[in-house]
Parts: sequence; C-alpha cells; structure tokens
Amino acid sequence: ELQREGHHVTVFEKANKVGAPFIVAFTVPSNYYGLPFVKKEGGGPRSFPGHEEVLRFLEDFARDFGLMELIRFGHEVIRVERVDETNHKWIVEFRTRETEPRWEEVFEAVVICNGRDIWPGLQMHSHNYRTLEQFENKVLCHIQLEFNIDNNHPAVVVLIGDSASAHDILKQIASVAKQVHQAIRGPSFQLKRLENHDNVLQHSMIECTRKDGKVLFQNGSIVNADVILHCT
Repeated sequence: ELQREGHHVTVFEKANKVGAPFIVAFTVPSNYYGLPFVKKEGGGPRSFPGHEEVLRFLEDFARDFGLMELIRFGHEVIRVERVDETNHKWIVEFRTRETEPRWEEVFEAVVICNGRDIWPGLQMHSHNYRTLEQFENKVLCHIQLEFNIDNNHPAVVVLIGDSASAHDILKQIASVAKQVHQAIRGPSFQLKRLENHDNVLQHSMIECTRKDGKVLFQNGSIVNADVILHCT
C-alpha cells in the first residue's frame, strides 16, 4: 500500500526468506489471516492449509507484487531513533550478522510490522519465570527457530507451549534432539512420556531456572537444559 501511494519503501527482514513463522509454523484456518488461496497441486484442504501452503502463498504474493526487490533479507534492525525534535527523520541502525559492523540509514518515516508473535524481551505471553545468565541467547521464540541442533552433540530442549506451533516444531526437533521436555499449563497436569516419541516428556509449567543451568518445573521435576524454546 505504501508503494501504491508513491513512497520509496525499504523493508528490513532478519530472516533470509519470506514467511517468518510459516517456515516452521502450524496448520491454520485460511480465514484466520484472510489469505485468498488459489488451488494448487499438492495443496491441503481449503479450510485448513498447512504451513507449507501458507509459505508458498506468501512467496507468490511477494513475487507477483514486486516486493522481493524492496526487501533486504538477513538484515536485523537494532535501533530506531528520531534524529531530533525539529524534523521527522528517523535513524535506523541495523546489522547483517552479530559479528559484523552495524550501519545506520536515515528515513522520513518508520513502520513497524513485526507481527504479534515477536517477543521483545525474555518473557512471552503469560510464561513468567526468571531467566538467569546461563540461558542468555539460548531462550528463543518459536519464530526464531533458525538454530541447528548438532547431531554429534544432541541438545536437551525445553519447549514451552501446547498449541499449534508447539506441536509442529516438536515433531521437527524430536528426531534430532537428545531430549525434548514440553512445559504445559494445566490445573492438574501429570508428568508423562509423549506417545510415539520416546525422548519427549511433558511437564507442568516452568517454576524457575537455576544458577547451575537447570530448569525447575512446577511439578518438582528438574532438567539440565541447553535451550528454552517458547511456542504457542
């Protein structure tokens, strides 16, 4: 819409492709996001397309409307700040990788479109627990799932959530993780092993993380985790 109004648009996208959560996301009703799907070979049911079909739609949309050339993929925005109070210009600071230098550019306006699933700190929704330094940079939101679990050193993952993205991601990481411990909110939850996944255990919600890197659940169980992953 901004392009149609004649504005010169630059899009900063941290990921290397379009799609965000739908790269590893969930099956969702098409009318949930109002996506006008076109019938294609290999597509799922019309009411509930899988995340692969949603991703194809977004890729087609970006290509058909000439948006790909506007997007700077692999660019993470670090800071947005107004130049001064006398004008309407904004400084945008960004980087391409954490180990590379940062750059700044000046724009006349900034539109933040990072979506409802982005989480600006180390807390997400009602998952409220203290996270210690041992887990710095190892606490992820589900759309940040770009890390690769090393098959030679399988990770112990604590996965928080029991809805759409949690189910989808659990299936993907269970085959390569050493263990997956799923934290679920419920009034009378019992510790149990997930059917068809010998290395997946379901727990109650997290109580806290400890200085020695262990995660304590509300049911009293303790896990020495490598990664904490927040999902819906």
